[in-house]
Amino acid sequence: MQFMRSYGWYIFLIPVVIYIIDDYETNWHDHGHERTLYIILENLAENVAAYLFWFAIYKWENRAIPHMHAECPNCHFKWVMHPKQRMLHCPHCGAPEPS
Repeated sequence: MQFMRSYGWYIFLIPVVIYIIDDYETNWHDHGHERTLYIILENLAENVAAYLFWFAIYKWENRAIPHMHAECPNCHFKWVMHPKQRMLHCPHCGAPEPS
C-alpha cells in the first residue's frame, strides 16, 4: 500500500505524458482541427496496444519451461534440469553418470 501512496499518481500521469509527447513529436492531430474525443480515443488505443505488446513479452518470458528432476545415486543430491540436458557428473559430488 505504501508503494501506491508513493507512486500511484504515475498511473494517471503516464497517459497524459504520452498524449503530450504524441502531439508534439508526430503532429498527427492536424494542428488542433480534430475533435478532442477522437484524439483521446486514438491515444487510448495506442496505450492499450503498447500494454498488450508488453503483456505478450511478459508472458513469453515467464512461460513454463520443461524440466525433470534428477538424483545422484552416490550422494542422493537432487536437482532440476532440462530434459535435453545431459549431466556427465553430479554437480554436488562429481560422481560420473551411472551407465
